[in-house]
Amino acid sequence: TFTPGAATTGGSADASTAIAQSAAFMIVADDESNLLRVYPRAGGEAVLEWSYALNGPKFAKELDLEASVKIGDTLYFAGSHSNKKDGGDAMADRGHVFAVKTTGVGAATAFQYVGQFADLERQLAAWDAANTHGLGANAFGLTASAAAGIAPERVDGFSIEGMTSNRGDTAVWLGFRAPLANTALRDKALIVPVNNLPALIAGTTTQAVFGTPLQLNLGGRGIRSIDKGTDGNYLILAGPAAGASAAVTRNFALYTWNGDPTIAPVELDNDLET
Repeated sequence: TFTPGAATTGGSADASTAIAQSAAFMIVADDESNLLRVYPRAGGEAVLEWSYALNGPKFAKELDLEASVKIGDTLYFAGSHSNKKDGGDAMADRGHVFAVKTTGVGAATAFQYVGQFADLERQLAAWDAANTHGLGANAFGLTASAAAGIAPERVDGFSIEGMTSNRGDTAVWLGFRAPLANTALRDKALIVPVNNLPALIAGTTTQAVFGTPLQLNLGGRGIRSIDKGTDGNYLILAGPAAGASAAVTRNFALYTWNGDPTIAPVELDNDLET
């Protein structure tokens, strides 16, 4: 049972990602508890909780769930895959992606566990080290970023916080808060496509197939969230790899993007600082 901290009276402690269920309800994940909650989109208390510590993947420790995407009738959820904040080696449960299907809406929602995959971080580092992407061995420095002793909240750390699909829904895109790409300057946000995530989740293959990585100019920010609209365009919430700084006037910013890696995202003028 999730127990809220002393300063709260109930509900989510640290909502990290959400998927619209209907015009009235949404499924919300929390990166401090292994629970999915169904909330009214107009606000108010959760109408249903589903524990994936007790059901489905049955993670014993915190998944640190940070990202999600819905493709067809399947919902995919990803842990941060990061080390601890102090750089200590990541707990194994953080390095998972799992999938569920749902029926019903609101309080009548039922969750059906599909499966999980737990080797993305290692395979991403191997893909980068072997120059499978053709950009040079260790072009993104993922092996060093994921190593024990490296805190995740730095430009050369390792933390997945965004997840969406390409326009044709044939690949899942992983959006990185860190590391920032372009190892000389660390000034580009990184997206890595996974072309066969459903097969990995189903267990019909154990080797991820990664697509051509995308490097976006988000003003030196990483990806904190990325979502595709019904029109096929994307909304990106961008922020620093580390925490916010008083020395920066726009730590966080919203960008729109059409999904074309040759076209730069467009920064919106929403003032998120205030």
